Amino acid sequence: MAAEQQGLATVSVVRADARPHSSLVNAGVLDHPQTGVAVAGYVTYGAVKLRQLAERPATSLLWRAGWRWVAVGGTSELHSLGNTEPEPLRLLYGRSSPPPAARTTTGTPTAGP
Repeated sequence: MAAEQQGLATVSVVRADARPHSSLVNAGVLDHPQTGVAVAGYVTYGAVKLRQLAERPATSLLWRAGWRWVAVGGTSELHSLGNTEPEPLRLLYGRSSPPPAARTTTGTPTAGP
């Protein structure tokens, strides 16, 4: 389904005042860079957003194609050159330098019609 929408998904996180915040991101299913377990991952950037995600890691991702949809919710982890080994990230992103930050989310998927 992600491929039908060119990898675009909606990510929702929790702001400091407990209100939800949603953004459009590039996302997909990939192997966790440290455990190898399949997880949902997305790329984001910005100092404020990254700080908010580090403080409140509850995350939901939603992909849709027409009236069909699939969502996964769980706990996000920050993966960047600053907090993991470079080689798994190089393999994950298929290049020598990964994007500024990426999040992986583990959780239980739900699907719509």
